Amino acid sequence: ILVGACVCMAGHTASINGVECFACAAGTYKNATGVGECTSCPMRTSSLPGSDSLNDCVCLVGHAAPTDGVECVTCEAGTFKSEIGAGSCSACPAGTNSSGGSDEVTDCRCVVGHDASGDGIECIACDAGGYKGTVGTGPCVTCPPGTSSESGAVALTGCKCTIGYTAGFDGVECLACEAGEYKVSTGTGACSMCPSHTNSASGSNDLTDCHCVVGYTALSDGVSCTMCEAGTYKSVTGTGNCLMCPVGTSSVPGSYVRDNCTCLAGLTA
Repeated sequence: ILVGACVCMAGHTASINGVECFACAAGTYKNATGVGECTSCPMRTSSLPGSDSLNDCVCLVGHAAPTDGVECVTCEAGTFKSEIGAGSCSACPAGTNSSGGSDEVTDCRCVVGHDASGDGIECIACDAGGYKGTVGTGPCVTCPPGTSSESGAVALTGCKCTIGYTAGFDGVECLACEAGEYKVSTGTGACSMCPSHTNSASGSNDLTDCHCVVGYTALSDGVSCTMCEAGTYKSVTGTGNCLMCPVGTSSVPGSYVRDNCTCLAGLTA
């Protein structure tokens, strides 16, 4: 057999017939015998050295296509593909995300506001009253005193004053409304003053927390109270009637103890 009759096998190349042929490099293929260059695989695919078919070009990890031998598409953010070849990208577990072209489930990391014990597993939203501003594993951070947040909060500023508490900014410690005040809304904002002749406990969060002071009366909480008339008294806070002084005694308006009832002129006890 003449040396010149010896030709390269498929998957191998040389510049002329009759000389040693070399395997096509990884990422290329050659499906014909004889001389000729190896052909590059489609984008985002590769092949083993010596490949002799376009179908030997398979998707790289992190890339997908319905069949071998075609251009592959990069897995989108939030997905991954850990195997070479044809097939679809898999969605990351709940509460996680990944960069485009991810090739391992561990590339799926907790999104902000979520936490887990490791990468590549479902992440759970931070409980109300906490926040987390970083991706990946790591504990949620507790909001400052007097504040709370919605579940899954992603920043310190998601911690807002609870009702009955106030501050000038979100994300800082909030102080309880003082006695005689109340605040029904969350977040920043001033506490409101109770109606006249009422008082409330520190940290009150509703208008109805404002109760009549002693010596004053009203039919309901949260409204302005009226002073007890002369000859009556009221020693308890809140709603309720003013009580009549004993017979033969009287009191000044707004009296708040029975001892304020004193004998009328000309009478003695």
